Amino acid sequence: MKKRGFTLIELLCALAISSLLVLLINNIVSTNFLISKKTYDEEIDYKNSTNCILYIENVIRRADEIIDYKDDNDFKILIKDGKNKSTYRFKQNGKNLYAYINNINSASEKETKIPIGYCKSSKISYNKGEDSFSIEINFYENEGNSKYKTYIRRLE
Repeated sequence: MKKRGFTLIELLCALAISSLLVLLINNIVSTNFLISKKTYDEEIDYKNSTNCILYIENVIRRADEIIDYKDDNDFKILIKDGKNKSTYRFKQNGKNLYAYINNINSASEKETKIPIGYCKSSKISYNKGEDSFSIEINFYENEGNSKYKTYIRRLE
């Protein structure tokens, strides 16, 4: 009488093959999760730097005057809104980019510090020419840099 079934060697071979398949699928899934997380982090960095750039550009476009501040690349932006006058300046402090806003009409000379975004490093350059000026904004993030440059021509 013949017994039907698998031998021990056949069972061990099947177990080894299925273990390799499970290990391979696990590696593929974990690699996919790592790539997704990295892509998500890069997208967040890009969106954050884009929001910072748009905020800064919006303030610059509303400017009535660009005032030289401590050195060539440091400047204040004067905005007149009816009777109200405010100055804005931007500065990196740690990993946050801040807008320092001073309402000139108020009795207080203290600037209000408002965070406008998170970035590892940023540089805002101001170059003044005879009839125009340019402002260059660079954000240095994890994998790449976001670079933005705007030229504004004086219409006087």
